[in-house]
Amino acid sequence: MVALTRSEIMKVVNRYIGVRGGYLGDFSYRTHEEFYLEYCDLEDIDPNNYEGTTRERFIEILSTSKPPIQAKILRGILERFQISDSNAPTTRTSSLKNEIIQMIARLEGTGRVEYPDSEITSEVVGRTITDSEKPLGVSPKQIFFCYAHEDEPLLNELKKHLQPLQRQKLISTWHDRDISAGTEWEQKINQHLDTAEIILLLVSPDFMASDYCYDIEMKRAIERHERGEAKVIPIILRPVYWQGAPFGRLQALPKDAKAVMSSDWHNQDEAFFDVADSIRKVIGS
Repeated sequence: MVALTRSEIMKVVNRYIGVRGGYLGDFSYRTHEEFYLEYCDLEDIDPNNYEGTTRERFIEILSTSKPPIQAKILRGILERFQISDSNAPTTRTSSLKNEIIQMIARLEGTGRVEYPDSEITSEVVGRTITDSEKPLGVSPKQIFFCYAHEDEPLLNELKKHLQPLQRQKLISTWHDRDISAGTEWEQKINQHLDTAEIILLLVSPDFMASDYCYDIEMKRAIERHERGEAKVIPIILRPVYWQGAPFGRLQALPKDAKAVMSSDWHNQDEAFFDVADSIRKVIGS
């Protein structure tokens, strides 16, 4: 039986349960304490023995539990947090529930899990078909682009170089141009920023000058990076002083942090190839 990975735990926390103001779903400290006995039939888990918010305590409990206990906690989560809940996050979908059911099967050492609540919908079927085309054990890493709109032409070039990784279903990408008309744009950005596994900061003079990129998206990304929830990678698009920024201590791309738009590269494609190849190595590590 293979225990949950950090990525799987964060998917359950951020995408299925949901996080509000650093707290886990609608849990209070009291209801979080009661959850393990009421929904998981676990008498020996006391969240009061752990530090931090309900979210931080839950992550620590789930991370340090053995696979059979992890399976019981996940079953409790599926019972406690329903897809039909009026306050459910938009990321709490039938397909994600199906993924969690399969995690339970693995943790319990069974080939499949019979789950009376499981909804067989076209979404689940479609996800199953898609998953069958992936290499075994691989799920796409979610990538979020944090960039200034002035750099959109360079973003589009980078996406071309990452397309082979998307075709191999190693990554999925998202940025604000993917927001459909009529959608609450800031809520949608926050949703993807809070669930991405890799966050790419596309650094340029315009990025550094943008209050939204620098003070909101970048700082939020760094907070998730420091908590171990996501990996932040600066990509230097155009020459600018960035070393004093909060991300200045992180390893930047391309190689040696040479800007994509600089004379250090024979052409732009060479620089973006270096970026894409480095991201491929990060995914494989």
